Amino acid sequence: MIDMGLLYQVAYDYYVNKKLQREIANELNVSRVQISKYLAKAEEVGIVKIEVIQPTSESKRIIELKERLMKLFKLKDILIAPSYGNHSQTLDGIHKLASNYVYSAPSAENPLTIGLGWGSTVYSFVTSNFDESRRNWKIIPLTGGSSLISSRNFNINHIAHTFAEKIGATAQLVYLPLLVDGPKKAVLTDSNDYRKINELWSNLDVLICSVGYSIPRSPLFNKGLIGEEYIKRLEDNNVVGDILTHYFNEKGEMIHLGVEANMINISLEQIASAKTKLIIAYGKQKTKSILGGLRSRLIDVLVTDADTVERVLHEAESKGN
Repeated sequence: MIDMGLLYQVAYDYYVNKKLQREIANELNVSRVQISKYLAKAEEVGIVKIEVIQPTSESKRIIELKERLMKLFKLKDILIAPSYGNHSQTLDGIHKLASNYVYSAPSAENPLTIGLGWGSTVYSFVTSNFDESRRNWKIIPLTGGSSLISSRNFNINHIAHTFAEKIGATAQLVYLPLLVDGPKKAVLTDSNDYRKINELWSNLDVLICSVGYSIPRSPLFNKGLIGEEYIKRLEDNNVVGDILTHYFNEKGEMIHLGVEANMINISLEQIASAKTKLIIAYGKQKTKSILGGLRSRLIDVLVTDADTVERVLHEAESKGN
């Protein structure tokens, strides 16, 4: 006799909880082949109904935009939310896509090291709603901090702690300054605290951040952490954005200021070595910075909305990519 309760539980774990057949098989102490049979039977008896829905005009648009952008840039994925007249609704869609992607990467049992950037986009993401806990994940900030920056959007430890608390993970906080002079940096980088965090930066499973787009608005400059002479250098080099204070122009070429030697933050090489670099970025004001970021090859997965992709494609295609 068929155990309908068992079929329901297997189907629910697979289709709703997004568990792998291997995971379910291990939990029930049966083979993966048996789980496959259970799923087929669940469909046969009507527990599972599979519906293929004709795409709407907006979903067709998203599919087309994704195909066009994927042709231009070699990415792992592009996650595109619909663009609504209501900004908060668009934002909710972007956050949901980002969280679903991170949740779907490993199983809940796998330890994962996630590095977080700063800024209003990342802060907005970590304060959104998350459905599941991940107790084996470790959340770490990707830069040192500064007492001169009071905004929560740029309080790197607050951002990491908030995200960890939301999903029941552990936060490994950074009690080091972002900017120090040469002799002090040598002392700090020789400390146990720095060595521990630097080791984590070198072994990230997922890096989550956005792209900066406005030099004058950056607290590094408007709070006086970095001198005005560097602003001119950025402008002279046509800088359009940054990823974690690593600046690039519209061609995706990295622009080195020289001030990097006095910073305690994740290095360019460590960013590149992260297994997945997930960048959440949207809005007309970020069009050129997103395009420069894509060309820099520091983005694996872009999470954005349809209108933003449209603008990025127009910018890229009008200039021959």
